[in-house]
Amino acid sequence: FQSNSTGSRREFHDDIEGHVTTPCLWLETILEALGRRTVDLLSVDARDQEMDILQAIPLSNYSIRVITVEFVEGSESDSSVMKYLMNNGYHANHQFVNHPLHRNDLVFTREDLA
Repeated sequence: FQSNSTGSRREFHDDIEGHVTTPCLWLETILEALGRRTVDLLSVDARDQEMDILQAIPLSNYSIRVITVEFVEGSESDSSVMKYLMNNGYHANHQFVNHPLHRNDLVFTREDLA
């Protein structure tokens, strides 16, 4: 990460776009600015950075009803994400497979927020 006066920026290399620099904001900052405590759907597709992102969200402070997470097929991060979300009251409800780019999407929900 790089920080400057306007916030953090993340630099990474993308096979299609090349070198990319993107601004970053905490989800908590966005939700507070909007006055929201409920999120219907959070989709995480972060190239093996899913745990870093999920752990940065204070899940107990917000009602996030559905979380989808995309994994590269065969990645080790899927089991750690599953354990983490299940320990936070989420259940794995569905898995989308056979993606042409060898990705799997897992859908998690919290029954108490349905």
